Amino acid sequence: ISDSDARNSSNPDAIAEQIESAPFAIGVGARVLIRIVHSSPFVVIGKARSLHGLDQNDRNRYLERLEESRFYAVRQAYQSLKALVSLAVLGQLDKQNEIGAYRSGTVRQR
Repeated sequence: ISDSDARNSSNPDAIAEQIESAPFAIGVGARVLIRIVHSSPFVVIGKARSLHGLDQNDRNRYLERLEESRFYAVRQAYQSLKALVSLAVLGQLDKQNEIGAYRSGTVRQR
């Protein structure tokens, strides 16, 4: 995935940081995985658009099909991407505070 592609995602800097900090092979694998998931709606739901080009209903249907695929590799690819995005989102202090990750009444700061 190019830097411009990463920056167009919903959490671009955090995802790009996760990939850049990973060992080389894992980073390459993550980039390939993102590219495949981004460009495969036609194969999965018959829509000739990228993931970002789908409306919300089609995007949800596409992701649900990946998650529930009968093929183990497809389900694992979905779970891996979901974990990558979750780690990126939860690595952001504003998101941690938003979901109440630190409920002691204090806001965590760096």
